[in-house]
Amino acid sequence: MLEGTRLALFVGLVAIALFAVVTPQFTGFFAYNPQLTIISEGESDNMTYFNNSLEEINVTFLESGTQFTAGIELPKNANVTSASLNITGTLLFSIGPINEINSSASASAFGTVASAGALNADGYDDIVVGADDDDSGSSNSGRAFLFLGGPSGIPTGNATFIANATLNHSANGDEFGYLSVSADFNNDTYSDVVISAPRNGSNVGALFGFLGGPNGIDSGDVHDIVNFTINGLADYLFGLYAYSTGDINGDTYDDLLVGAHSADKGTDNTGAALIFFGGPAGITSGNATIANVTINGSDYKDYLHSVGSGDFNGDGQTDVAAGAYLADGGGLSNSGEVYVFLGPLAHGLSVDAVDDADALISGSTASDFLGN
Repeated sequence: MLEGTRLALFVGLVAIALFAVVTPQFTGFFAYNPQLTIISEGESDNMTYFNNSLEEINVTFLESGTQFTAGIELPKNANVTSASLNITGTLLFSIGPINEINSSASASAFGTVASAGALNADGYDDIVVGADDDDSGSSNSGRAFLFLGGPSGIPTGNATFIANATLNHSANGDEFGYLSVSADFNNDTYSDVVISAPRNGSNVGALFGFLGGPNGIDSGDVHDIVNFTINGLADYLFGLYAYSTGDINGDTYDDLLVGAHSADKGTDNTGAALIFFGGPAGITSGNATIANVTINGSDYKDYLHSVGSGDFNGDGQTDVAAGAYLADGGGLSNSGEVYVFLGPLAHGLSVDAVDDADALISGSTASDFLGN
């Protein structure tokens, strides 16, 4: 009977609106849209939503320490221009919207968080938060938000409204925002940030670099404001796995250390760790072949990819560790191995993880997956 009708659900105007009166610590009016976004307190948004199944808006809040969920069910085949919920209570509120309103629409995977150092060099550390399944540009294109620290820390609120910068990505399925890392790649005292899109170019993967400045990083489309880009190669899933930084060649510029899970060296899926040196302009743009240092996995499907750095021997130089979790260390199937290389590591170096490591740590038993 409701098929094809237009149903407006406005608080206080029609009976379908839901009221939940609880401890008067918070009063909020929230509206639903297809991207799972809380619009803001006291505002609504006339966005048309159409689906052939029942949908439900759920808002979770607290009353005297007890969690409650209030909701409105949307009718099948209804063309709903607005759906809202008026409550008085304490919302379970994080930076992002996903835990506040849930439905069967795609979630944005909001919450991959990384410290970004002081992107605006004000002495307060900042954070970058990725939403790699965000659909604002296209399906799973991804998005990232920058929040600047200050005397009171990071504010509470909806990411869309309180972020100091929003980085938008438009390519379908790229998952921009999956991981991020910060360092001062150009040695100008402002922290810089690199954000990954591991499924860019049909699983090639890409890393997008943004240089910090007095205002941190500008908002905008990633391709309009990016300072450098490093692309993987076929099926690398470049940026899907951990990466770390440090001054690996001893020239005072921070460098970028990246794991390439599916890299091939002589055989399939050996994996590799790639190092890209920083400099006055940051990192040079290009693809994985321009890496200044390459640490290659040794055997078929070792999947060397997890990476880290530090001064392991206390000589003031940055050292590198890389893990291959499916390596058959000590002859034990999938025991895993970790390889340590002492810095500094010079430009043009290409080494074999097993043959050239300064130290090799093997898993203790089969299927330990050491170094994952």
